[in-house]
Amino acid sequence: MTDPTRRRRPRILDTVHWPRERPIRTIIGFLGITLGAKIVHRVHFERGNHIPASGPAIIVANHLSETETLAMARLITGHHRFPHFLAKAEVFGWPIVGRIMRAARQIPVLRGTAQAAESLAAAGRALDRGHVVCLYPEGTRTREPDLRPGPGKTGAARLALSRPDVPVVPVGMWGPRPGTKHLWHRHAVRMIVGEPLDLSTWAGRHEDQDAVRAATAVIMSRITDLTEEARGGPFDQPDPGSEHSHHDA
Repeated sequence: MTDPTRRRRPRILDTVHWPRERPIRTIIGFLGITLGAKIVHRVHFERGNHIPASGPAIIVANHLSETETLAMARLITGHHRFPHFLAKAEVFGWPIVGRIMRAARQIPVLRGTAQAAESLAAAGRALDRGHVVCLYPEGTRTREPDLRPGPGKTGAARLALSRPDVPVVPVGMWGPRPGTKHLWHRHAVRMIVGEPLDLSTWAGRHEDQDAVRAATAVIMSRITDLTEEARGGPFDQPDPGSEHSHHDA
């Protein structure tokens, strides 16, 4: 008979909170992320408790470059979780990278098509399975000359408000640079993880455009604050003639 007082040895799947579905593919994806992140960037972050140790979570961050997703993935795996990104569908056709993305069960986004909404639905199903889902609310790389977070689209807010019990964790990052000429420069990336956002005012109102836009404003404001912290200083105030409006996704 097994001694009930004997301490059970922790299983590796319990320790690092791997997704239980297709664990071998997950491990392959994890190794790809770890190797890719080390090659492309020097990643700096402090591990804390804002990203939950288990259960679903939505991570929202600014979007600076083509390669920072590897740094973001390293942040998530550094918290012993496995990330599921919404990534543009074209990436899944790239050699090697596309195979890693598929093996790691990432979520393709068919931007500008009638199927784009299916990406959010797929993200919702990942959350329902207890996964970590990562989104860039801007929807594309930051277009501002000083690389401040640009206008936010509403997809991240709609996903968050549709599942009000899931924590929404903002991240600000600094270091990656846009453009293919920077692909092999191995920039240092600093990431600051903030406390989960309080979007309870608009909970469940994911079909209410006013609520979604208000929640988007809160998300982007906090991401900007954290980006300034990662940057080491505030951005200049935007030109009054330029409008940082929020767009539907």
